[in-house]
Amino acid sequence: MPKTHPNPCQMCPGACCTDLAVTLNVVDVARIHRALDLPVHDFLARYVDEDPREKPFAFFIRKQPIALALLPPDGTDRGCSFLLNIGGHRRCGIYDLRPGTCRVYPFTDQGNVVKHKEGTLCPRHFRLREEHDEAIKLEIARYQEEWGIHAGFAAEWNENPPKHASFEKLLDFVDVIVRSGRV
Repeated sequence: MPKTHPNPCQMCPGACCTDLAVTLNVVDVARIHRALDLPVHDFLARYVDEDPREKPFAFFIRKQPIALALLPPDGTDRGCSFLLNIGGHRRCGIYDLRPGTCRVYPFTDQGNVVKHKEGTLCPRHFRLREEHDEAIKLEIARYQEEWGIHAGFAAEWNENPPKHASFEKLLDFVDVIVRSGRV
């Protein structure tokens, strides 16, 4: 039985924020862009996602499935550049704006039960009370809804990609979506 804690994130050195690519949907991009007034080109990175389950959410560039991710810290290929070291503790610098991927990690909704996903980086499991289950279920539903919106934009790109498609042109496409208020 895994060890549990009411909030193991407080005891973790930020494993998920350091060792994983933090993938984003277009709704996440719009939220971060608007709140921080950051151009999308300044915080997005290309992430190749070969997982066939992710195909509806991928932007294809020359037949390669591309996901949007937060730009990793300098000199790394994974992790989050918004992860801060505060008083010897690693904390999210955009906690209220954090992407859906971060809001629901490490949970999944299996039927009526919220559970830890298998194979997560969490050193301990959360001890959840029933009221937390409901809050997490709402976050998971919101997360799924945002990815549904994102899938529509991915389909739009994939049905009519620009000539000589590139990651830079994909960022331009996302920038237009965000700035025009389509999301």
